[in-house]
Amino acid sequence: MPNPAAIVGLAAALSATPERAASEPAAPEPGAPGPADRFEVVGGGDGVRWTSADEAFSLGLTLRAQMRYTASVQGSDAEQSLLIRRARLKSAGWIFGKSFRYQLELGLSPRDMGKTENGARFSPLLDWYFEFAHLRDLTLRVGQSKLAYSLTRVQSSGDLQFVDRSIANAEFNLDRDIAVDLRSYDFLGLGKFRYFAGLFIGEGRDARGATNFEMGYFGRVEAYPLGNDDTHGHQADFARTRHARLMLAAAYAYLDGATRDRGTRGDRPEDGGTTDMHNATVDASLKVAGVSLLGEAFWRQTSRVAPEDLEPDTPVLAGRDGWGWNAQAGYLMGIQPVEFAMRYAEVHPLSRAPIRRTRQPGGVVGWYLLRHAVKLQLDYHATVQAHAPLGHEIRLQFQGSL
Repeated sequence: MPNPAAIVGLAAALSATPERAASEPAAPEPGAPGPADRFEVVGGGDGVRWTSADEAFSLGLTLRAQMRYTASVQGSDAEQSLLIRRARLKSAGWIFGKSFRYQLELGLSPRDMGKTENGARFSPLLDWYFEFAHLRDLTLRVGQSKLAYSLTRVQSSGDLQFVDRSIANAEFNLDRDIAVDLRSYDFLGLGKFRYFAGLFIGEGRDARGATNFEMGYFGRVEAYPLGNDDTHGHQADFARTRHARLMLAAAYAYLDGATRDRGTRGDRPEDGGTTDMHNATVDASLKVAGVSLLGEAFWRQTSRVAPEDLEPDTPVLAGRDGWGWNAQAGYLMGIQPVEFAMRYAEVHPLSRAPIRRTRQPGGVVGWYLLRHAVKLQLDYHATVQAHAPLGHEIRLQFQGSL
């Protein structure tokens, strides 16, 4: 005869709810709030950000504008101007996870678009790229952006100690272009190295696409002997720590058949030819206890290629061969967010290059109301050129960012 206790135990086991697997999420209680999307007003120049509940999608939006007054004197000539130097709208975030990142940036001021009496030279599009960062040592970037060549060029125009970059960087830097590159922000996970290497169209901003196989190639290596540190992405030492932070870097780029006289920027040569260019730069950045030091040097060697239909007696224009350097130092006070900085830059031609030898010393005082997001800067520099009167320029700029 069956045991009654066994029968009761079997019935209870059959009617019981099976235990939920440990990996299966528990169902929410009826009426209980579930995870929600996040909308944050980040501020401090980082704008606003929307992030999905599962953090698979993120959309950030920032705004930045610079109002600038300039007064300049050269010999008996004097002029002044008041303009919106930059007006930027940027969106950045990720899709399908934090390893698939994107950035879109638009330049909306007349200077951003190179506006002249004949219309705008450029579209508002500055950046539009995607990054596939699934692998620490092999991140892929595709799209239009600043080439990772010069430190002060990659640093945002809103994160500078002076109102603008140096004359050496203006002459020798490589600007935005459509590129495909590989990079790592922490190579081998050692916290000591970064690298960037890739190829680009060579036509600069608003490239319409290469018409042949003449392109550009670049590589950059950064070393952080005292540890990898992101503070070198902007100027001024807001951290003010006694732990020194040092970055040393070198870069090289080759342009095959550049259509502009400065590589990805500048004018198209009047003889209609192209230019092969070798470019090299080294730079360094040191920050400690409110003191910031920055130095950079540039070199360019060119070879002009005349068009096939050029008349036999027509001279081929010389390329912009030359070298230059820039050094600057600043100190950010601890009591008040006020910084004093000095800068000295030079540009020199090589051979018969159409570059004027120029020296430019200068200084600046900056008042950081909210670090670089909201600041007021007053700078001065003198321009010394061969066979030209001494030039003086004062610039007062207010920057506001959301």
